[in-house]
Amino acid sequence: MDSLGTRASTRTSLLQRTQSGQYAVTSNVQSQGDVSARVFALARSVVAQQPAPPRSVDPVAFVIEAYRGGLRLMLILLAFVVFALVVVSVDQRLSSSERLAFLLFFGAVGLFFLFFPVFAGIRSAGWARSGLVTSAHVLEAESAIGRRDKPVVVGRRVVHHPRLGDYEDAFSIGDPWRDAIRTGGRLRVLVSPTRRRTWITLDACRPDEPSKMG
Repeated sequence: MDSLGTRASTRTSLLQRTQSGQYAVTSNVQSQGDVSARVFALARSVVAQQPAPPRSVDPVAFVIEAYRGGLRLMLILLAFVVFALVVVSVDQRLSSSERLAFLLFFGAVGLFFLFFPVFAGIRSAGWARSGLVTSAHVLEAESAIGRRDKPVVVGRRVVHHPRLGDYEDAFSIGDPWRDAIRTGGRLRVLVSPTRRRTWITLDACRPDEPSKMG
């Protein structure tokens, strides 16, 4: 009963601080789900082994995991691009210049889908290398249906940035442990060292873990 009272008191205090403008409220929504699960799992492993940045990371391993995580979606998108290229190639109603323009457009789209995991993997490797681990208090959380009809938990939280102070942001978490997210609970997050931005939600804090709230 005491723990419930403490969580309610903490949430009320945080809401009062929001209304009085004592910390920043960002418009960012930090989202993670099945596509990012593999690469974020690798980031969690790196952070667990090396709590303090800068951490030693292997960007190639992150790129590989990015391809594995997004393989199904990437194949679907590439199949659509290939189909569009075939249709454009055989459509006799198009002039040579129009056909070339369509081929270049869909070719560029295909290359984007093909190489986007490289960008995503390298970006995530950078996050794992330099991100700061801190805690966030959950102001509100509820179950919802996200993209591609996947179950997620969405809500808002106050992130306790160790250098820049508290800020509020929104989140959408589709990880298998999402049901552990509760209103009044706490999350461990990885944040940018120079901006009020949450990069990765690492996990839900255990009730017996000390708070990092300032």
